[in-house]
Amino acid sequence: MRWQEASIRLRLRKRVNSCACFATALKSITTTETINDPYNSGLVGCLCLRGTALYINWSEQPARMKLDDAALRKVWKPSYAKGFEMQATLAIVGGVLGISSFVVEHSYLSLLGGVLLLASWPWTLLAMMPTNKRLEATSDDRAGPDTRALIVKWGKLHAVRTVFGLAGASTFLAAAFPASGNR
Repeated sequence: MRWQEASIRLRLRKRVNSCACFATALKSITTTETINDPYNSGLVGCLCLRGTALYINWSEQPARMKLDDAALRKVWKPSYAKGFEMQATLAIVGGVLGISSFVVEHSYLSLLGGVLLLASWPWTLLAMMPTNKRLEATSDDRAGPDTRALIVKWGKLHAVRTVFGLAGASTFLAAAFPASGNR
């Protein structure tokens, strides 16, 4: 069991080597004592959510923008559907963990982190959904420059949603590793 835990830690460290604060957080949350800590549980959910959102902004969206209009629409649709399932679930889990941390430990920072994660829901429904619906309604054979413009707009809207999560992750980090003992 110990070698498996060490192997998992090593793999996690390699993946987050470029960001010392995330490496510190992941090292801390892989111990048994801290898995049950509500601050770290919320942090894990938040980091998973933001990792996927950053991947979309950093890798997937720029890569698909190199495709022709029809292929661009064809690739966007299933990617959006799967991403929605995963990100919606992670936002709810991270948000609920942040709010539960507030209820149990009276951590206002965790409450704020949870609220920031859950804020991606109204943003998605109010700001992004009209664009999403137009893209979903476009058939692959009718994809053209207007479709490309909508996907560019979608990428910008998604970047705003990513900022909510980054702010939530920063707040969870502050709650999990308080500098002055304030949680």
